[in-house]
Parts: sequence; C-alpha cells; structure tokens
Amino acid sequence: MRMNLRPSYLSLLLGFVLFTSGLYAQYDSPYIVTPQVYNGRDVACLDADQDGYQDILVVNNATRTLALFINDGSGDSYEYAQSLVFDDAVNDLRTGDFNGDGMTDLVTSHYELQRIMLHLNQGDGSFSDPILVAENPSNASEFYGDSTEDNFDIGDMDGDGDLDIASTRRDWDRVIWWRNDGTGHFGVDNVVDYTSDGAGFMRLVDMDDDGDLDIVTTHVADDFVSIYPNNGIGLFDWPTVIAGEYFRARGADMDLDGLTDIVAFENIGVSGFKMVWLPALDSTSYGPPQELTELYQNFITWELNDLDQDGDKDIFFTSYVPYADTAEYELPSTIFMIENLGSGLFSEPLPIPCDRPYVLGLDFCDMDNDGDPDFLASSSGLAGAPLPLSLDDNSVIKYENLGSGQLGSEELIPSTKAKSFAEIDLADLDGDGDLDILAAAERHIDVFWYENDGNGRYLVEHELPPVDYEPINQIGRAIAVHAMDVDADGDMDVISSRAGNTGSPDFDYVGSQIIVHTNDGEGNFSYEAQYGTESLEGDEVRHFYNADLDNDGDEDLLFSQLDYRANWKRNDGTGIFSDTWGIYLCYNNRHTLTADMDGDGLLDIICNGTNIIFNNGTDEPFGPGSNNNETLWIDLPPINNIRAIDIADWDEDGDTDILIAGYGDGKIVLVENLGELEFTYHILTEQALSPFFIRFNDMDGDGDLDVLYVTRENQTVSWLKNQGYFFDPDPIVIMSPPAATDWPLDVEVGDLDNDSDLDIVVVGDYTIRTLENRSGEGCTDPAACNFDPSAYADDLSCCYSICGCPDSTATNYDPAADCNIGSCLYDVTGMVFFDENEDGVYN
Repeated sequence: MRMNLRPSYLSLLLGFVLFTSGLYAQYDSPYIVTPQVYNGRDVACLDADQDGYQDILVVNNATRTLALFINDGSGDSYEYAQSLVFDDAVNDLRTGDFNGDGMTDLVTSHYELQRIMLHLNQGDGSFSDPILVAENPSNASEFYGDSTEDNFDIGDMDGDGDLDIASTRRDWDRVIWWRNDGTGHFGVDNVVDYTSDGAGFMRLVDMDDDGDLDIVTTHVADDFVSIYPNNGIGLFDWPTVIAGEYFRARGADMDLDGLTDIVAFENIGVSGFKMVWLPALDSTSYGPPQELTELYQNFITWELNDLDQDGDKDIFFTSYVPYADTAEYELPSTIFMIENLGSGLFSEPLPIPCDRPYVLGLDFCDMDNDGDPDFLASSSGLAGAPLPLSLDDNSVIKYENLGSGQLGSEELIPSTKAKSFAEIDLADLDGDGDLDILAAAERHIDVFWYENDGNGRYLVEHELPPVDYEPINQIGRAIAVHAMDVDADGDMDVISSRAGNTGSPDFDYVGSQIIVHTNDGEGNFSYEAQYGTESLEGDEVRHFYNADLDNDGDEDLLFSQLDYRANWKRNDGTGIFSDTWGIYLCYNNRHTLTADMDGDGLLDIICNGTNIIFNNGTDEPFGPGSNNNETLWIDLPPINNIRAIDIADWDEDGDTDILIAGYGDGKIVLVENLGELEFTYHILTEQALSPFFIRFNDMDGDGDLDVLYVTRENQTVSWLKNQGYFFDPDPIVIMSPPAATDWPLDVEVGDLDNDSDLDIVVVGDYTIRTLENRSGEGCTDPAACNFDPSAYADDLSCCYSICGCPDSTATNYDPAADCNIGSCLYDVTGMVFFDENEDGVYN
C-alpha cells in the first residue's frame, strides 16, 4: 500500500526565518562514570582524601582524563573517586601543596593546547576545576606522541617557602618559571634563558649543593645538558653546559660523596640508547660518562628511588619492543632495576617481572603504610598493536616492597582495568528510585552496572555474574544490553547479547547469543538456565526493545541484527521466551520500533523508519511463517545509510511521528504523521556529519520535543531546538570530542539527579560520561543570598537583604532573616539544601 502526501502546517513555515525567545538548556562539563585506565601515560600517588593513606592518580591520554582511585587503607583495594576531564591530553603531572592549606594539590601540563593547569585539593577526595597557570609552555607538534617528556617541574625557586613552577618552551628556546604568591596564584613569566636551543626535558635539583634549586635541562637539537645555577632568590646565572649526546638528565648524589652527579640517557644514534652516570668532580664539573647499561633500542621512562632503603638511589627504567618486531604479540619484561651497590658501583639491569607491555608511568609510594616504598607502574597496552590486542594490558600494577627492596609479585589493581564499551541503557536496577547505568563492555564478555547515589554520581561499579557458555567461533563479546521486567515481578532484569568472533584482529563478528539475568529487586543478578541462552546465526544482535506485541499483557522482545534482520521473541508471561522469529519485509534495518500506527489498539512495527508492518491481531502477530501482515511503505527523500530512528508525537496531534538519521549523507528527516496513514517529511538538516544516534527529547524544559543527535565524523553531541512550528537549523553543541580515540558510540537520556530535567549519558570506546542539564531559572549571582548554583538563566529573584535562614522549622532559624532559604539546616533528615558533599554545611 502506498500513501499520499499533503502539505502540513510545519512545511508552510520552514521557509521563514523566525526569532523567538526561550531558554536553551545548558550542560555541565562531563562527569566520568567509569573507573579505568586507557593509555596510562603516567601514574602518581598522593593522599587525596586526607586519611593518611596514599591514593593513586592515573593519566589517561586516550580519554583525556586523569582518574583518581582512593586507597581503602590496606594498599590492596582502590575505589574510583573522580576523573578530571580535559580538552587536551596530559603530558605530565606533579603533586604538592600549592596554596598552603596542608593538602596535596596537583599540576598538569598539556601538550596540545600548550597549557599548565593547577587543581586544588578539596579535602574530600576530589579536586577543583582547573586553574590556568600558563599557556604555551611547550611545542605541541614536538611533544605529541612522546612517552613522558618531563618539560616542567615544581619546587621553591625563590626561597619563600612555597612551591613555584618551572618549564621549558621548546618552540621559543626558552627556560621560564612562575612565582607562587603562597595561595596558589602565579605571576608573570620569569624568563631564565631566551636562547636555550630547543630545551625540552627539565628537572629542578640542587646541583651545586648550596641549598637552592637549580634548573637542569636537556636539548633536542644537540642532546647536551645545561645547568642554570640559582642564586637563592630565583635569579639564575648563565648555564654550565655538559657536552655530549645526552637527554632526560637528572641530578642525584649516586656515590654519596656529597656532590650531585648526573644520570642520563646517551644517544647512540640509530643504534639506540645507553644509560650513563657522570660523577661530579666538584660543584660545577663532571667526569667522563660511565656506562650503566648496554645498548637498548627503546627507552620509555625512568626514575630514581632508594627502594632497598640503604641510603643511595637505585635506578628504574622501562623499555619496549615495537609491535611490528614481536611474534604472536609476546613481549619480554619491560621494567628494569639497576641496583646502586655504593661507592660508585652498580649492578647489571635486573628485570622486574611484568606481563603488561609498554609501561609509561612509574612512581614509588608507601601504599600500605609499612614504612618502605612500594612500586607503581601504569601500562598503556601493546605499543602499535591493534586495539583489541592491547586493551587488556591497560592497567595500573603494584609491586609490594617486602623489605630491603625485595619486590612481591606483580599485582593488578582491578578497579583500574580498562573496558571498551558498546551500548548502554538506563534503568532503576536496585529499586531505590533513581536511574542506574547499564553497560555492555564490547571487548570483554562482561556486563556492568553503575549505581546512582541519588545525585547523578556513579561511584560503585557492579559486574553481572558471568555465564558459562560455548562461545561462537572463538571469542564472545558483550555487544548489546537492555533492561526490562522479563519475569513480571516488578523489577528490572537485564538482557544482553554476546557476539562470536572470527579471531581476526579487526573483530569480525559472526553469530550472537542472547542471555537473560534476573534481578532480585535490589540489584543482585543471577543467571538461570530456564530463561534461555539462545544462539543465533547471522551478524551480531544490536538494540533490544520490549513491547507487548501479541497483546497478552506481558513484555515481548524485539531486536535487530547488524546484517539488517529484525526479529522478535514471545514472552510466555514468566520470562520464558520463544524461539526467535524473523519479521518478514523488515529488512535493511538497524532499529526496529513499535507504535499503534493505525489506531486499532495493537502495536505495529516501524522498520528503520521506511515502512510499517501492521499487527495482524493473531497469536502470531508478526510470524513465524509466510507474510501475513499488511505493509505500508513511506515515500521519503533519498537517505543514505539510515543508522538511527526515533518515534514520538512531536506535534501533539495524537499520532506517532518518525525521526530518521542518514549516516551517509548527514540528513535528519522528520516524518510527520498527518493521520489516517498519510505522511509528509521535512529535512531538518543535511549537515549532521554522519549521525548515528537520534532522539526526540525536551532538551530545554519548555514543553515541546527537540531533536538530540550524535555524529561520528566530528564526534559531537548536539540538538536542534523546537521553536513551536519549526526547528532551528543551527545545532546547539553540548559536547565536543573528548578524544579522537574515544568517540561516542551510544547515548541515553534521563533524569539522573532527580531534578526534573533530562541529563545525558554518552558512552565512548573507553568511558561513560554524564552531562548534567542545568535548564532552570533562578538567581545566578554568587554574591546573592539566594544564589542557585543549578540555574543558568537569571529570573531576577536575587536578594541581598538580611541573609540567613527564615524557616522556623530549621535548627539555624534566624527570625531577622528574610532571604537565603538554602542555608537552613534540619536535624530531622540531616539534609541541607545545596549541600553537594553532604557534610551538613551549605555550600
């Protein structure tokens, strides 16, 4: 059956430029849900939550984040606390107290946007938003892709008792430092050298043993070492130059003779590198280099530490064999220790067993408070290997110091292990009234869920019980996930699919299995065989939906396969599903949705937005068997590669409209239902740059449905505002790319923090990010008594009169006050308005 087209009211207005007033939804910076490491460029430890135990910070360059894991006090268990989100990758980090409050802050350098940023410790295991210290401290193109180029350091440069920051500017041939006023505020550039000839790596060390910090740099152009002597107040003399092919030089008294020596890599040209020691002859001159290692092809990073507590510094370094030079992806140990034997004698490099290749970060901290330093390392996976092969190696590992420098076996810190996600869903999984996040980890056979604390924060990760099953072909991977009440007991169960793999590095999927986990109502899941584990031929299952297709009062299952087949499974009312039945004439299909399109009270099927298959009203509404369903094909403009659809009553006329995204041509098309199975269409944009997700949502809380979409080509989350009878053609961008290697894969929308507006959850390859919607009006002036931090538009309600609590039921009631209800405290519930950290104090 064909349909007729007729003009609609919307089409008459699309050609006019209209201007209307209205509030646009504003979204906070992303909040990272998922604890993990991917491309662990560096690792550091500090006591973030002031409990006396060392916590762990990990630089994740693939996701442009810095993740904090809190030590429970044992040194063996770490809970994810926070991720700092950046616009560019982190090159290096340092920790110290920059504002004199006794808490350890951190400083990061960034090589793409060329910045140094300060993050102040809040005392509760979290850090402030970044504070800009300086811009353009290094050359982006030269730093990009290096391992851990330490182009900045911290220390008291001027002898005033606080921590200053020094850096090199390789592109400008400068060495520079910034003075701290003691409160974490930094002044203008203090240039030490305008002609440093490509200074890169730098460290602050007292090289001349006069009690102040000198600057040590190595230079890219000629690989020599420069030492800038400090006069004690931050003024520096011309450098002492140590000629040679050296880089990444550091200073330390290696032979305990009271003089500071130099340890560095020596460049042997195309052959590789050696580590050498230059013993100090006096405070300004050095003896010839003494080789500490044989030739290595690739050094990555190195550190000095007295691991065996014998009073002298031992040397630790990492090396790797490039992916192309390895057989069957196997690498030798990548971490080595050179033990300082005293009196200028050193051991041969001693391998530290490590099955995680390409270790980028090293640090030493007493993680278990037993008085000796333990050893931390971060791995970014197999260098140059295809992603699936390197993913499992992304992690933080710990070696416990057993005393006298004897290290225990390699211990993976489980909470830091990387995941690669495919699909998410939102549902109240533990029955506490808020939306939790359900996620399928594509390159693991795992499904995880993240528990909402009621405020839109997700600090607890749960893993669904594994299922013993025979994997299709070689490897099973979790591809799709969906929450629905399978067994009609009032709680949300979980349906997921695993896809078989041919074993190729490109992860070509063949066949799928559908698995059901039932919920006990409190978020505890179990797998029970009677609910079935069905194997399907064809491509992997994507995108589950549930609906009562056979009109018997229970929820059936509808899903698509990536080879464009649509299928459904009948629920018998107890959670037992029938065999899978294909839906005839529902092909070329990635998304299959249901709605009553003809007004007969039965759910019909919308196939990829292009045709409608009508429910035949029998016990077999869509098969199995030959075609016994009437089908309507919708006339549409050419749309290349439909990747996503959505349905809703967009114009509130009582029928279902359809939204379509064309991945191949950037089209977003609204198919307007005119009633009586007549439709027309409107092209909202042709500039969406490969949209693969689309959704009707009221993004700005004004009562009508806007269009939310996500693009692959420029990796943005955007929306088109509904102006009543037309959509603004220019998109409002909510989130730009977090990283080129973490592009969006799936998106869900829901009220995560129970504030009655719609927030956004975006899943990428390695992270799940939430974007909080701040759509409301209120007082936006922080100086006002009734300042509302959740408001983005001022409603002219700000008051500046007698501030206090005017509520007589509060414990801090002030009868003279007439403003600032947010400051009231209540013993009855222990809750405080605007008490973000729940410490009983208005903040």
